[in-house]
Amino acid sequence: MPFQVDASRHEYRLTSRDKGFSLVAGVALPCLGVFLTWNTSESSANFLVTMLSAFFIGYGPYLIAYAVRSRFILEATRLTVRGPFLERSVDLSEIEGFRTVSTRRSSYMELQLKNGRSNIAIRESFESDDYSEGWFGQLADLDLTDRDSMIEAIANEAELGATPEQRLAALSIAQLWNIALSAILAIAALTLNLSHPPYRGLGAVILIAGPAAAFFFAQRSPLLFTAFRRDSDPRIELAVPLFVSSAGLCINLFVQGAKFVFIEGSFLVATLIAAVYLIVYFVTVRKSLSRSRLAFPLLLCALSFSYGLTFVANVVFDDSAGTPFQTAVYNKYVSHGKSDTYHLLISPWGPITDIYDMQVSGPDFDSYAPGDPICFRLHPGTLRLQWYQPIACPNDAPPSQP
Repeated sequence: MPFQVDASRHEYRLTSRDKGFSLVAGVALPCLGVFLTWNTSESSANFLVTMLSAFFIGYGPYLIAYAVRSRFILEATRLTVRGPFLERSVDLSEIEGFRTVSTRRSSYMELQLKNGRSNIAIRESFESDDYSEGWFGQLADLDLTDRDSMIEAIANEAELGATPEQRLAALSIAQLWNIALSAILAIAALTLNLSHPPYRGLGAVILIAGPAAAFFFAQRSPLLFTAFRRDSDPRIELAVPLFVSSAGLCINLFVQGAKFVFIEGSFLVATLIAAVYLIVYFVTVRKSLSRSRLAFPLLLCALSFSYGLTFVANVVFDDSAGTPFQTAVYNKYVSHGKSDTYHLLISPWGPITDIYDMQVSGPDFDSYAPGDPICFRLHPGTLRLQWYQPIACPNDAPPSQP
């Protein structure tokens, strides 16, 4: 039997569990923010703690308002969604359809409105009944519509095969290409981080070329590949090669044990690379069905790849002998948190004109005492970003600087 709307008012609030959680968090977070502010001394206060405290204090009232005010209301063909501070109302005729948006913890319905108006989210945290399910059941599932359209486009693409069956089978071949590319990049990541020159450089080159290969696939066969996709998209997702390239390069930051002298320069270079990465992505998948809501994984890949590339290109490909410097440990301390971190305060040396804080491992922390000599080798860097790494000091040399 077709669903019939009625003129009565149907109101749906947050479930008891979600409402209770929001209320408790809304009270607890400002208390935590005040506690952090009160117990942070002037000498140790820093920007991160201040911003975190302000966030907790400001976010608490939002959660309380969310718990008390949030609901959606169905009246005939009218939908009203009330949030913590704002309220929106649309008619059934204004809704083009819905999409299902999945997150790490849950999924929710996103109503897409006609004429390019901003979407409306209906989360699982709201109560529901047969009437609300029937009301939303009238809407078109845009994910399935897009999937059907994409499958039809693949089946009609003459370049993919002689028959519709052969063209759809091209998706399986595309998946094999995706797996092969991911495997090659995984091997390259191991080569970069576990081997020695010249194989280390070869692994770096392959990882750097990984996103270019993925984007080539997406550009060459947009009906078969896309960088990121919705669950309903039948195309092959190239997210794994992109993540492997980014992770493989970033891991090298910890493997090498090298540090930039002036980190601001590395951030500038990485920002430029990230900008190119994002531009290439949007040009490559400008017709992708999924680009609108997958900004976070794209941004994560762009930032991690760009900084990893900056580090690897500057350090791994720098074959200079470097200049040794010797200085002394000024002091040391242990920072306590979820886990202890060990720090050495290093006296000025070479291009570093101030005492600076260097995090070290536990054994290295125990092996140094204030006043002990500590040595570094300074390199110019392939990208002209100076970098250094600790080296063993001569046993008979007193603490000094060249």
